Amino acid sequence: MRVTRRARDGGFVMQVYEAIVRGLESLGVQTAFGGNGENIASLTLALDRSKTILPILTRHEQAAAYMACGYSMFTKNLGVCFATVGPGAFNMITGLAVAMSDCYPVLALTGYIDTRWEGRGAVNDTSGRNPTPDSQALFAATTKRSFKITDVDQTCDLLEEAVNIALEGRPGPVQVAVAQNLTHPHVHVPDYHDPRLSATPPQPDTVAVEEIAAALATALAGRRRVLLLAGFGAVHGGAQGEVKRFAERFQVPVVTKLDGKGVIAEDHRLCVGVFSESGHASAWKAFREADVVLAVGNSLNQHATFGLSEDLFDDKTLIQVNISAEEIGKFYPVDHGLVSDARPGLAAITDALAAKIGPLPPVDVDGQDYQARHIPHVTGNIHPGQLAQMMGAMLPPSGVILADAGAHLAWLGYYLELEEGQNFCKCGTFGPMAAHTNADIGLKAAQPHRTVVVGCGRLLRDGRVRADDRGREQPAGDLGDLQRRPVQARQALPARELRQDRSRRARSTRLRRLCPRLRGRRVHRGLPGGVPECIRRGARLTAPERHRREDHPLGAAALQQLPQGDTARHLGDA
Repeated sequence: MRVTRRARDGGFVMQVYEAIVRGLESLGVQTAFGGNGENIASLTLALDRSKTILPILTRHEQAAAYMACGYSMFTKNLGVCFATVGPGAFNMITGLAVAMSDCYPVLALTGYIDTRWEGRGAVNDTSGRNPTPDSQALFAATTKRSFKITDVDQTCDLLEEAVNIALEGRPGPVQVAVAQNLTHPHVHVPDYHDPRLSATPPQPDTVAVEEIAAALATALAGRRRVLLLAGFGAVHGGAQGEVKRFAERFQVPVVTKLDGKGVIAEDHRLCVGVFSESGHASAWKAFREADVVLAVGNSLNQHATFGLSEDLFDDKTLIQVNISAEEIGKFYPVDHGLVSDARPGLAAITDALAAKIGPLPPVDVDGQDYQARHIPHVTGNIHPGQLAQMMGAMLPPSGVILADAGAHLAWLGYYLELEEGQNFCKCGTFGPMAAHTNADIGLKAAQPHRTVVVGCGRLLRDGRVRADDRGREQPAGDLGDLQRRPVQARQALPARELRQDRSRRARSTRLRRLCPRLRGRRVHRGLPGGVPECIRRGARLTAPERHRREDHPLGAAALQQLPQGDTARHLGDA
């Protein structure tokens, strides 16, 4: 390790974390998410002094990793999260596993103990020696590569290598740990340089493209049915325009995975729905009738293959386009494969095929209305499917709906309808709960112009009852627990009673927002007698008068579809 007080070129003298932050600034990073700690205090200070990077501190480091995933979700930009040494760093593991399974380029910066103390009983020692937890092994299992900076001379080169690994090929997370002895005030980085990006998305091989185009031309000329199956890779790769161009040019119906929703407008006449275990019968019908399946940006995982059904592609020609060679043919043998980012790969196939085949007449396609069904209201409560429909109707242009892990995915995947420019994303194959209830913050930080809505189990639950503090069953969405806190519960949990005093004003404001009758009035908490009847009835709130105006953004026609009077439910506790 070289210790110096002045950079060799006479320029600005930087400590190790200052050099890392300056490198991130040069890459265009605008936000970093993490939790502070003594070991990485100099990183927090460097971020605080940054003029271009906004640090967002979280209560738990797992949330920071999820937010970094959201930052990269629809932008391909590098997401950055940070955590202190030991348990703080370990808390990010689940979020990095999401980045690994869902192809998000994320850089995780973590602290590390003084290397002279490894295996000697230091607090937060994760060196794997004598015996201690092995952080390098743990991060190696959940990232594309794990680095540890033990020599200040390595700082710029290791950061450059880590960022390029995160972005190259199939994007994913990397982790860089910085030894505490490099953060001392007298340790400076010599020969600073900005990270040089060499990673580029995989481009299509011309030979493979010609083979695929020839196979598709033969199929179309022979009146064989071709189907395009689009996954999240097509969305993340920005291939929406190419999907539409291919479908319209060759009159090919499109089905999507759950996280491929929105790659083409779902009211497009060639979009036939979601192909998954909870998808549309029209999509399954189109797949059964297809002779050739072109899978773009699709890993053909469990939910898109009906539990990895082994005979799914029997008697079909399978063509797969994926950014990773490891994904092609990993379970289902392919007739043709193309390693490429979705947009350039599909564009090349479209151009090559267009040169081989002329215009085609429009085809008749059974769209999603093939199995349109009435939503029954057997309980008087709003149906989750109707809520999903209204979310789609109210979503602004370029809006995003994220779905957390849970059964509510079935309602959103089936009933939610997206327009061109809107997006939907679920937790991927790793699928932890609470991932997207945090990722939305990262997404909003990366794309502040977009409206972001998160659906979780409390928003679109498939059950009707839950228990209150006394074990009594209440209808889902009931407000009873907001004003009927039993005395026994408050005595058993004194911290709750303290929190009530601090949050009383915020809760009262919330209740006034729910019901116009409360505006301008003080809402008394604690005893049911202090709460107006309209609130004591819980979920059965009369819709506010402003929701009945003809100039409501939804329009009068859409408002007539909303449940009226006693059946209008409050969803604010979702």
